[in-house]
Amino acid sequence: IPEALDVRERLASLYRTRDAVRPLAELLAATADHVSEPAKTVPLLREAAELLVQRCADPAAAIPLIRRAREVAPDDRALMLMLADALGQSGDIEGARTILREVLEGFGTRKPKERSTVHYYMGRLLLASGDRAQAITELETATKVDPTSATALLALAVTLRDDGRHALHVAPQDVA
Repeated sequence: IPEALDVRERLASLYRTRDAVRPLAELLAATADHVSEPAKTVPLLREAAELLVQRCADPAAAIPLIRRAREVAPDDRALMLMLADALGQSGDIEGARTILREVLEGFGTRKPKERSTVHYYMGRLLLASGDRAQAITELETATKVDPTSATALLALAVTLRDDGRHALHVAPQDVA
């Protein structure tokens, strides 16, 4: 019913104005059920999941929403990373690793810069699970795939520093 969607949009606007994050996330997720075009459900579910993870600190509540979005867009790499992150934050380390491995396998032998992000996520996940040696390997791989990734470089440097090792040896001419 188009008029029902209009009411939902106005309510979403009100929730945004009042910074009512959880009700907004719930409304967006419910609205996704009433949208006739499957492609329009993904942005609604993605935003709802992001709100739950980032603003409500409730990654477990976001997992079913991300999975629903992946049913519509199974090859959406950003959704896969979002799911892996939510699973990891919720304590399902093995589930998160499985998703990240799936993403890496999707690259095959190609090494585009986007692959760096996946290695960074894997490194963070391994750090959280206590596997520092493998985490360093993943973070090093991330920085090799994309040497300009400040996030991966910082994570690697901090991890090495915390382990009492020298971080990165950078020649002065390599510093821009």
